[in-house]
Amino acid sequence: MRRQIRLIRDGDGFTARIAPSQAEAMREALELMAGREFTEEARLIQLGADREGLVRLRTRLLVVRDRTTDVRLAAHDLHVLHGALTACATIFLDGLALGIVEAASEATAASADGADRVGGSVREPGDTAE
Repeated sequence: MRRQIRLIRDGDGFTARIAPSQAEAMREALELMAGREFTEEARLIQLGADREGLVRLRTRLLVVRDRTTDVRLAAHDLHVLHGALTACATIFLDGLALGIVEAASEATAASADGADRVGGSVREPGDTAE
């Protein structure tokens, strides 16, 4: 996926040249954030938009399908996209980081009990891996 997005000033907004893979990532981020169990006020604080605004922006990005497409966006739209993408990255990385900590905790708890934990199951000393 191209990291760079081309923006051209267009009156009081921008024309963004968005590749299909970029639009897909943006739509997924908006969908994830719209589905989070936050109050609308909390969503406004985090992203600058309520659930309806996220869905509306996601729908506007559906025009980008098979080829790079120019999409007119206001500065506020760019702010919402930035917030959603940043929040999703944090959610993913926090989840991955938490997974490492949980796995280490399980492994060390099992070792303290004299057993090994592999893939969520407990193996007693002397058991062979399947």
